[in-house]
Amino acid sequence: MNTSGAQGSRRAGLRLLAATLLAGAGLLVSGAATAAAAPDCPGGQIHPVTLANTGDVLEYGLLASSGRFFYSDQSKGALMEMDGFGSPPRQLAAINGPGGIVAEPDGSLIVGSGDGITNGVLGDQFPMSSLVRVDPATGATSTFASGLGMANGIAQAADGTLYATNDFGFDIDRVDTNGHVDHGWAKVFSTNGVVVSRDQHYLYVSQTFQPAAVQRITIADPSQVSTFAAAQGADIAAGPDDMTRDAKGNLYLAANGAGQVWRIAADGSICVLASGLQNPSAVVLGPGSLASNLYAVGFGGEIVELPGAAAVPAA
Repeated sequence: MNTSGAQGSRRAGLRLLAATLLAGAGLLVSGAATAAAAPDCPGGQIHPVTLANTGDVLEYGLLASSGRFFYSDQSKGALMEMDGFGSPPRQLAAINGPGGIVAEPDGSLIVGSGDGITNGVLGDQFPMSSLVRVDPATGATSTFASGLGMANGIAQAADGTLYATNDFGFDIDRVDTNGHVDHGWAKVFSTNGVVVSRDQHYLYVSQTFQPAAVQRITIADPSQVSTFAAAQGADIAAGPDDMTRDAKGNLYLAANGAGQVWRIAADGSICVLASGLQNPSAVVLGPGSLASNLYAVGFGGEIVELPGAAAVPAA
């Protein structure tokens, strides 16, 4: 499902569902005067700096230490790259329904394939998505794992284990270093962004098509699920998408429907770091000396930088 029309439908579907949730949010707020949207982060919001605008539906992005920027382009059905911001984009590899991207220690990239409505809706019962390994030097591809529900968001633990989500189903998949898939390893409805905790004990997953929240899964016992952060007021319709984590454990979440980036602290409190983005779908940290910057992509085709947005450990 990699045509621009299909992905346009996906974007329209996201907005429609977000609008439906927003209507429900209004009802909740009217009955609970104390419910309020998240405040701005301390120090105020950060102004997004637009680095590029592709005009396509973008699902995920990754900035390498070399300065190359890789991104999942749903409109083109491809993993795309830029040598640097301002350089013309080019196709690195054709990927059907490209989703999350993970950089492996050997320099290769693992990219989700099958991030589309059909795969998601049917994925719990009929897993048909996969993880594709891409050589960034040549664009050569090979299937690393198959039989996943959707491969929307992807996260990698320190031991190399991968976790993949499905925002149209319940199943979260676990993939070992040999590519073996434990389909339905954990069950949480409509998961999208996924992050492994600093201590490797927990998996955090954001939820899109239900009141906005981040759930915490105990990796040693995935039946143990608890709410880590929950939005209030109109924010329950924000449509959480992908997220990342900094070295201090703060989560950074692309709130797709709200057009915002949120920071979620270790106590689960939410604040708004940036607003005015075009349906942001993913936010990632920069590498090396750029580790205090966040980079976001979205359904509007924009690639933006949030300079100095992330906490970094003291030297």
